[in-house]
Amino acid sequence: MQSFPISKNLDHLGLVSGMCDRLNLSSKIDELLPNTNGLHQVSTGTCVKALILNGLGFAERRLYLSPHFFSDKPVAHLLGENLSAEMFNDDRLGRCLDDLYAFGVSELFSHLAAQSYEILGLSEEVDSEFRHLDATSFGLEGQYNSELNEAEVSCLHITQGYSRDHRPDLNQVMLNLVVENSSGIPLLMEGLHGNTSDQTSFGQTIDDYVERLQNNGQPICWVADSALYTEETIGKISGRHYWITRVPSKLTAVQELLLQVQPEHMQFFTEEKLKNYRYQKVCNSYGGVRQEWMVVFSEAGYKRDVHSLKKRYLKKSSEEHQDFIKLCKKVFSCKQDAEKAWEQFSKKCQYLSIEDLNFQQVKGFKKPGKPPKGAQKQTIGYRITGCPLTKLTHYEQLRQKQGKFVIASNDTAQRWGNGHKLLAYKGQSNVEKGFRFLKDKAFLADSFFVKKPERLEAILMIMALSLMVYAALERELRKNLQQEKEFVLDQTKKETQKPTMKWIFEFFRGIHCLWVNQEQPMLILNMNEMHTKVIRLLGQEVRKYYLLE
Repeated sequence: MQSFPISKNLDHLGLVSGMCDRLNLSSKIDELLPNTNGLHQVSTGTCVKALILNGLGFAERRLYLSPHFFSDKPVAHLLGENLSAEMFNDDRLGRCLDDLYAFGVSELFSHLAAQSYEILGLSEEVDSEFRHLDATSFGLEGQYNSELNEAEVSCLHITQGYSRDHRPDLNQVMLNLVVENSSGIPLLMEGLHGNTSDQTSFGQTIDDYVERLQNNGQPICWVADSALYTEETIGKISGRHYWITRVPSKLTAVQELLLQVQPEHMQFFTEEKLKNYRYQKVCNSYGGVRQEWMVVFSEAGYKRDVHSLKKRYLKKSSEEHQDFIKLCKKVFSCKQDAEKAWEQFSKKCQYLSIEDLNFQQVKGFKKPGKPPKGAQKQTIGYRITGCPLTKLTHYEQLRQKQGKFVIASNDTAQRWGNGHKLLAYKGQSNVEKGFRFLKDKAFLADSFFVKKPERLEAILMIMALSLMVYAALERELRKNLQQEKEFVLDQTKKETQKPTMKWIFEFFRGIHCLWVNQEQPMLILNMNEMHTKVIRLLGQEVRKYYLLE
């Protein structure tokens, strides 16, 4: 029996729990995965909500499969009457992950995303037809099923591949994410084998989205990075969808355009947000698809790129200069050896040019010791000589390419204007922001703990749901602040209508639930005016957790 008074940490978890309720996540999951045999005290939907609370709980450690996280939390208040921390043990939450995998995590997430899309009214947002697609990798400690061939596994193949985190030594799993345009709320997630290439997976992800999330006939415009721009992918989707993407800079046609198109001959955008950008359009039919290319120049990008180019050029040319000095000190036994050494060096020499190159004879005595009287010096080898100079022409060519990139779209009928397309492409930062959130150690795990690949795939869905709840909270708060003409203080004590939810979560630390005795109702402690404002703006589902109904 517990002794009174009792205090539990509520913090920001009431915000998270309230948004889970508003999106009906637990109810929908229990509808799709009912506890028909009555074996579990805690439903699968409630377990998922618990994992989301854990994931967004500032645990700053691995996403637990244990009741430890909830030991100092008001479990019954957040998750339901008669529930306790001990009920959310490793066994129950592990079986929950197994059930999610058995149903199909991508399919289940699509059901929840479609429901959330309607509840939040995202179809009424400006530019709601844009969908942003990107991929990232998660490195994993341990072997998992990496020793097996891909054909031998029926779940995710945990293996090495291209690492976004610069850890090629680790096995990994890939995650493809589709988010909506305005707030970065995820609409589709797919866990993929660790060696999956974006270039091959994006087309299939688009097909899966169309199959699972019908868009009521509204045309969709896909926005993605240059991985989308392959002949196969754009040829596959162009007949059914619009797309906007960056053209890979490695293409010869792009390199030529970056050099040829000069800023002084480019047009300015009419949009105020793009006043520091210019553009020039070019028709193209890459991959047999009629499309328009737009060469874009950014003044800020140019200054930043040229600064980096100068530093890189100075560093690399200095390194090559030192390498040339070392080469010149070597004595080669014959002229052919010297020429071969020069040929090998010149192939790697990108930043220096060598003028007055010569293979100079080295005179001396072949035998060691004091030479005989009257002995004549002989040719004992060859040395490379020359005057190293920085390749200014090469530098100038590189400088002219800075601050430019090429965007392509199959919207040749100008459904969206030129500035509109660039703004849509810049909105790709929404999905990149989502990936940064998923890898933020303050929230979700920086490494996974489960040993079964099937459960790992379910954890990816929990992470995507956590992002959905986080992004929905941020969207609702910002939207309501603007509508009500209200402000909150940011970390620097300045008023803002665009706070990050990470800051709001931090600000809510220290709010407690208190039970003085068994007869008196629960009290909420340590709330101030700004806490109350945020709670009020986030709606009834959130207010009840802070007793502000």
